[in-house]
Amino acid sequence: MGEGLKHDADRLKGTVGTRAKEEAENRKGQAVHVAGSASTALNTAAEDLRGNPDVPDWMESALQQTARKIENLANHVDGRSIDQLGRDASDFGRRRLCRRTRAARRGRQETARSGWRPGCNIPIWKRLRLTRRRERQANQRSRLYLSLWH
Repeated sequence: MGEGLKHDADRLKGTVGTRAKEEAENRKGQAVHVAGSASTALNTAAEDLRGNPDVPDWMESALQQTARKIENLANHVDGRSIDQLGRDASDFGRRRLCRRTRAARRGRQETARSGWRPGCNIPIWKRLRLTRRRERQANQRSRLYLSLWH
């Protein structure tokens, strides 16, 4: 009986996985179609702005650049399988996490060397904690100095 349940569970797992991939492929196709439509609409809007003297030139180029980027993204998504897109997303998240971790480490090193720097990538709650710690330390030093003089 246990073998039969395990076999049924494995078969169900395979069926659900296959259906999920099929649904994801269908949704991917819809997303590519919508992105293509958006890209076409942006290109049309850019062409309409081309002859208008009231609209700045940068707006036309911004619309064309956006349309190109959307089209490139749609082509990239269309040319990849769901598994490949999942790996791409996982790799992106891993790279992003590594970059943030390295930046936070650099921020801690900079903080230790030269005090807080507004440009470093330390989350706000850490910056506030560092600021409060420095304020406490400054108050303790000033109290110590005052006690020495009195």
